[in-house]
Amino acid sequence: MAAAGGLWGYITASSAMSLTTHSLSVLLLFLLGAGALSSASSASEPRWWDLHFSALGTSSDFSGLTFNMTLLVTGIALTTVGDFLAHDLGVWAVGAGERAWKVTAVRAAMLSFGVLVALVALIPVDVNKEWHDTAAQSLVLVFAVALVSFPIMFRRMTGSFQAVTLVIAALLVMLLVLYEGVDYLNTTAFEMGAGAAVFLWLLLFIRTVTAAVEELPHTTSEVARAPGAEAVEPVPSTDRAVTSES
Repeated sequence: MAAAGGLWGYITASSAMSLTTHSLSVLLLFLLGAGALSSASSASEPRWWDLHFSALGTSSDFSGLTFNMTLLVTGIALTTVGDFLAHDLGVWAVGAGERAWKVTAVRAAMLSFGVLVALVALIPVDVNKEWHDTAAQSLVLVFAVALVSFPIMFRRMTGSFQAVTLVIAALLVMLLVLYEGVDYLNTTAFEMGAGAAVFLWLLLFIRTVTAAVEELPHTTSEVARAPGAEAVEPVPSTDRAVTSES
């Protein structure tokens, strides 16, 4: 038991040390997908999708426990991803000449995402529908603000990010029309489609930020790879300094 515990601790520590913002976000996406699929496939209510997506978390069996634990872990992981992302974004902001408050705004948005997703898990719809719906609606509101404000705040990001943001926004509008306008989609289909679009956009934003950091000069990129390091101004190379003095 001691040997197994030591080996597992070593593997876990090694994996944690090698985590990057992008790899952690991909791991989070797979965790959420696997947890939701496992909960849906083992649900005791055979037609749970006729109600809403949160119906998976109302049962006290394996399905309900899996669903709520998946959302809770996802919420905690989102706050961690937000910290990783804010660090990378801070490094890029220094190199690109962006203002620090924009990084703070992104960190606050990611923290809000994580806390609200965790609250949705901690307050199942059958325990308190009012507070559950409040947390879910607040999550939608925070995402809507991020979807509109992030591309405006970071106009120096790649044009592909701006374009895909417009596509995601159009997709969400289409889902809303199909759900509220023509009553084609039920609540479950709308929630699943909107949730997939949200996480796809977040994954794209994270990938865009990490790619932007990798394109920075060598000195700044090294800061980004140092865990816990603060963003600093890039130091000019010695050769350039000597040339300018000459």
